[in-house]
Amino acid sequence: MAVELPLTSREEAARYRALGLWRDRTLYEYFAAVSARLPEKVAIVERDRHWSFSELQRLIDNLAGNLGELGLRPGDVVALQSANSALMPLVHLAC
Repeated sequence: MAVELPLTSREEAARYRALGLWRDRTLYEYFAAVSARLPEKVAIVERDRHWSFSELQRLIDNLAGNLGELGLRPGDVVALQSANSALMPLVHLAC
């Protein structure tokens, strides 16, 4: 089944913006703001491994750069299949 985009009408989007619910920022921008404020705070725990926001930020930026070097551009579709792991938010934010 195909999904038609955008899922939100222009009227609904305008209302959400007027209410301050949408600020036209990406998830990455929100993450980067938290990372700048709390660089050494733990962002992800996976088993006995802990990543701080600054560590995760470096990994995300590195992966995003590598994806760009491979030719991926905004609007391209990326698929990832992985076990539930810290890899998922890292790739999501890099994309």
